[in-house]
Formats: sequence, structure tokens, C-alpha cells
Amino acid sequence: MNNQISIKSLLYSFLLLLVLPNLVFILSASWLGDSRVIVNIDYLVPFILLVSRKAFVKSIGAALFVVVFLIDLLLLVLQHFPTFHFKDSLYLIGFILDGAKAYLIYAVAIIGLLAIEVILTWKLANRITFKAAVIMIVLLLFANLGCHLVELSNEAEAKFYSTTLAKSNTIYFITNQRNNFSNLLGGDYLVATPYKHATSPWTELLENHKPLNKKLLLIVVESWGQPLNKLIQDDILKNLKTRMDLFDYYHEGSFTFRGFTVEGELRELCQLYPTTLDLFKIKIGFQNCLPHHFNDLGYDTEAIHGGNSTIYGRQAWWPKARFKKVTFQENLEKPANCIPFAGICDWDIMPYIKQAFAQNKKQFIYWLTLTSHYEYYQHDIHNQRFHCSNYNIAENSDACRNLMLQAQFFDFIADFVVSPEMMGVELIIVGDHPPPLFKANEIALFKTKEMTDGQVGWVHFKVKDKPSAN
Repeated sequence: MNNQISIKSLLYSFLLLLVLPNLVFILSASWLGDSRVIVNIDYLVPFILLVSRKAFVKSIGAALFVVVFLIDLLLLVLQHFPTFHFKDSLYLIGFILDGAKAYLIYAVAIIGLLAIEVILTWKLANRITFKAAVIMIVLLLFANLGCHLVELSNEAEAKFYSTTLAKSNTIYFITNQRNNFSNLLGGDYLVATPYKHATSPWTELLENHKPLNKKLLLIVVESWGQPLNKLIQDDILKNLKTRMDLFDYYHEGSFTFRGFTVEGELRELCQLYPTTLDLFKIKIGFQNCLPHHFNDLGYDTEAIHGGNSTIYGRQAWWPKARFKKVTFQENLEKPANCIPFAGICDWDIMPYIKQAFAQNKKQFIYWLTLTSHYEYYQHDIHNQRFHCSNYNIAENSDACRNLMLQAQFFDFIADFVVSPEMMGVELIIVGDHPPPLFKANEIALFKTKEMTDGQVGWVHFKVKDKPSAN
């Protein structure tokens, strides 16, 4: 092995140990508004193995590099989805071609980046002498020790492996996930949701054995969050609020939530939280869901979605939740004119619901919307009433398109509730989760850095049984 020290060899060591594995994650964290240490010292072990001249040892180093890279990536994901499980990623890959194209682009980019980094590390390692590698490691450790000593003088519990300069993401990951590490691979069961739910007025009446309204409509709205600026939400709901004279009452609010759509569904329908996104695998635990109770009270119960039935196993778990009837895209004779999952537009679902409520019987209808799904497609925006410029939001941004789609939806709802078929219907409308956004300035519209989670909005009102007298 060549042990000669050269400036080039030191430079290659600097690139391989400090720049190449860390720079992309630092830039990504800054873009997302996340936290990430400057140097992940977990790359030290792969670095040492990669500078070996033995192919077998180098191969082990390259494999360890991939593992550390994936843990680095997982920690970024967990900052947005803290309950994300390893096996859920395998499940979601099955829908990547049907979902938002941005997710496919991200996946291809990550795979491409990882491949490039592995190739570059292998090539750079061949140009690094053993002495240059040792010097670079010693310099990093001494720099980290200096940071540790400074922090130790200010904080009694400062740790050498976790400073402002360098930290072991693997140790951090294991330490912070040890209480539920066995669940990281996912499980096949349901637990009580830790979150509030908008359907609490109905669950409380059921618990107290009090009568409910004859006609009930629950709408879970895709990606409807609660902006920090309340004026934005007021603007979104403005046209609905002009119908106040048609309502017996009207309430609105918000609560904290973080999760995927199916987790928002289970929150409202069952007050439960799944340990896996693949609900095909969950066989029991649905016995206290709302449809179960409404069936016992003589209601007809139906669930409707403009997308296909396979996503999140809805064709399996909706019947388990005791819906008597489930209706998906493939069951409706409607054109699939909207982009998300090549599904039926929300406004094309509304006539179906009106027709259902035209019947004079006890009904509970659950509608999961679709059109405002990420990537918030410009193609599906036909209502230009909401002006993002009024709130200093870039008009070509994901956040702007999301807010325009929400305003468009609630304008449709404002027209929807004046229909004669909707007289006497009680509605709860709630967001499934805050909108997925991937720029720090857009995320900041829905939560501050100090907030762990964003919020979803909700409204609860009842259309009068008879129109108001003029």
C-alpha cells in the first residue's frame, strides 16, 4: 500500500469522508427546513474499509456506505412521517406508477444519487493513501473533540458522538427509536389513535345512547390542512359561509395530525391508528367503527371514493368496518377526468351523493375525496377565485395550487348544500392530513419549526330540514 502523503490524497480524503456523503443531505435538509448535522460520523467505518486495497474489504465498505446512506435518508423521512415503517416503503412502491409522478422522480433520483455516490467513493478511495486517510480521520476527531469540550462547558450532558459539528445518525436513530424499534418493521394490528377526531360529536352521542340525525355525511378531504394565517382558511371557506341561513348551526376548527390518508380515515371512522399501511393484512379490530354502530341503529351505510379500490386495501377494510355498500371508481359510470390516480373528479361524485340522499331513510355516507391529492395539478383547477398573491404565496407553487384546489372544493360544497336533496343532512368535513409540501417556505405556511406537526381543518354543520321563509 502506498503510504505517501500528498495534498491531492488529503483532498480526496476530505471529499470522500466529509463532502460526498454529507453535502446532498445538508442541502436537502435546508430545502425542507429540517435539521441535519454537518458531518455524519457513521461514514467513518465505510471510509476506512474503502481505502483498503483488498477488493473484498472495499466491497464491505461500499455495502456499509449504502446502509449508512439509507439510515441518513430514513431520518429525513421520519422527520415528516415519524411512524413510517420499513415494510411500508415496499408496499407503497407498488403504487408509485399510479401516484404522483414527483414521487417516482424522487425515487429514481435517490437511486441514481446512491449509485453515483457508490461509484465515486470507490474511485476516490483508490487515490487515497493510508496515511492521508488517518490524518483526515484524526483531524475530524480533534475538531469534534474541540466542539465537544466547548459544549461540555455549557451543557453537562454533552456527548462526544453528538456535537454541532458531527454526530452518529445511527446511534441517534437507535436511541430515539428503541422504545418502538420492534414496530419499525410494521405490524398487522390497530391501536387507539393519539389524535383528536372531527367525528367526536357523533361518537359522543353514540357513547351516551342519544339519537343522531337521520342523514349523516362525513367527507374526508384530501390534503386539507389548517394554514397558520387564519385569513387563508377564512378565504377558502368564504362561499360556504354565505350559506349560513341554510344551516341550523355551523362550527369550524382544527387539530393536530401527522400521517397518511388511510391513517386520517381510520382516525375519523374508528378512532384508530394502523401499524401498517397495508390494511389487507389487518384482519380484526374494526368492530367499533362508526358504520358498525350505525348499522345497528338501522342506517344504510356507504363509502365512496373516486379512485380505484386497491390503494391502502380499501376494498378489504371498508367492508370490515361494516359499510354495507362500497363504491369506487370502477363501480361508477363516470369519466376519469382528473389526474390524481387517473380518478373521477370530486365534482362528478356530488350528483351521486345527492341522488343517494334523495331517499327518505336513515343514511350514513362516507366520502373520501381525491382531486386535491399531491401534486395539486393545475389541470384540475378550474376555479380561480382564490388569489395566492393576496397572501404573498408564489402562484406557481405547490402550496398555492393546494389552496386553490381547497377553495374550489368548498365552493362546490357551497353549491352542493343548496340542493333540495341535501335538506336535513348533517355534514362533518375534515382534512385527512396537512398537505405534503417539500419546500421550507411552503411548509412554513402550515407549521413553524417549533411545531412538531401541522393541523387539519374541519367544519360541522346541518342543513335545515326546510328552506328558510323569505
